[in-house]
Amino acid sequence: DYSPSINQVALVLRKVEWLSPYEPSPIRSWKNLVMELNSTQLNFYSIDNLPLLHRVKKSKTKKYYEFTPIENDFILNAVKKKPGDYLTTKRLVKSYSLQFAKFGLPVDYKKKNNCLRVRAETEQFIIHFHSIDEMISWSNYLSVGINVSLDIDTRPMPSDRTVPRRRRNRRCSS
Repeated sequence: DYSPSINQVALVLRKVEWLSPYEPSPIRSWKNLVMELNSTQLNFYSIDNLPLLHRVKKSKTKKYYEFTPIENDFILNAVKKKPGDYLTTKRLVKSYSLQFAKFGLPVDYKKKNNCLRVRAETEQFIIHFHSIDEMISWSNYLSVGINVSLDIDTRPMPSDRTVPRRRRNRRCSS
């Protein structure tokens, strides 16, 4: 029987920045999606018709919903109990291969915290997580998925990093 080496699910906000290296995305709004990492594949699913306690809009101008931690856990438990019911091809928004994918902190993006910028296939997008702990754990999951996605002969040395961080210029006092 086949079992994936890594299989994780999370409720995230995703914003597509670039459709290709030369074409910016015409729709740059945040979307609530269920993100699934299945070994070397990153899948995004729509959350329409999922059992939700209630959706709370932050403001009238924003079109995404902010969930409380209780709602987030409720949705993820429902998806994890019956993944075949919720994670179907009818709800699949986009699927990416992690071959040659890269990710890091979006240091130039100041509007939201707990974000990762991912470049997979030809697209570049930002993923917003609900907590810093979730972002750190997904950073590890993505690192493992990228490291095992290529053939062992063409695979570069793995880069095991816990948290991508900024480098600051330190002035030496002499």
